[in-house]
Amino acid sequence: PHRIMSTMPVSQRQMVEIAKAVSYNSKVIVFDEPTSSLTEEEVEHLFQIINMLRARGVGIIYISHKMAEIKRISDYITVMRDGQWIATERSEDLEMADIIRLMVGRELTNQFPPKTNVPGETYLKVENLHVPSGHFCLSDLRVFGHADGEAPAAVKGFKVVRDKKDPRNCMITWKPSERAYGYNIRYGISPDKLYHCITVNGECEYDLRGLDLGTDYFFAIEALGETGRSAISKVIKQ
Repeated sequence: PHRIMSTMPVSQRQMVEIAKAVSYNSKVIVFDEPTSSLTEEEVEHLFQIINMLRARGVGIIYISHKMAEIKRISDYITVMRDGQWIATERSEDLEMADIIRLMVGRELTNQFPPKTNVPGETYLKVENLHVPSGHFCLSDLRVFGHADGEAPAAVKGFKVVRDKKDPRNCMITWKPSERAYGYNIRYGISPDKLYHCITVNGECEYDLRGLDLGTDYFFAIEALGETGRSAISKVIKQ
């Protein structure tokens, strides 16, 4: 089938590159981390291709950090460290511990030492993430509210006024708080269920729209600063 390469997943693009290299009838083919973005099924298919090429007399140089793969498909294993050749041995003569010793330059007696650190607060947790491109990156993460110093002052003058002509809208106002750069407006349909939250930066008013007609809402506010959050205000019913 015909398909534009840029529309294909990374794993499929990599398989196309491998197929292209095979089509040249090369005497030696270098695979550099070929399974890094392949599924288990695609890895098995790749190994079938490698075994077929080896049976035809094609030389395969397979570069990988996955020890199990190297032991599975290689005849000889060469270890390089810091740009220097260290050793070349038959794969069947090397155990996993031997390979690791050659890689790090010393005996590694404890590959999985017990953890002694105490985990702190969780700032970001990602579970069951699916990214169509196969890549996910997070950079320049900044955690606010943990600087030394006094927390922002509690918000004063908090008012919520629903529009008499259109109760779906309301105007929320408050007075500026010391040491605050922003505010969290929390609201919901019960004083203990303020599940909705709007963050406002650098302002002391907010025009909220889209409330349900005939429904009472409850509102509260807290100040945000580099040193943390203030105490939340008393809940207002509107």
